[in-house]
Amino acid sequence: MRQKNVMDIGCAQCRVKEAQAVLSMWLEVTRGTDDTQKNMIGALISLLDGVPQSMEEAEGALLDYEFPHHRSES
Repeated sequence: MRQKNVMDIGCAQCRVKEAQAVLSMWLEVTRGTDDTQKNMIGALISLLDGVPQSMEEAEGALLDYEFPHHRSES
């Protein structure tokens, strides 16, 4: 049974990409403000870097595990 606030990996991946876009826009509008705020936003962007790609790979690995006979030959 899924918990109420649990989303599938595809939705979570989209949320991370959306957060990255919002943070990038936020960083752009912080011109002229103190460096602390810019550094904190930049740190969040760095923390999220590569997360959507890792989630995509993990989803592929899970699908390969669950449905090995459907694995595409590359």
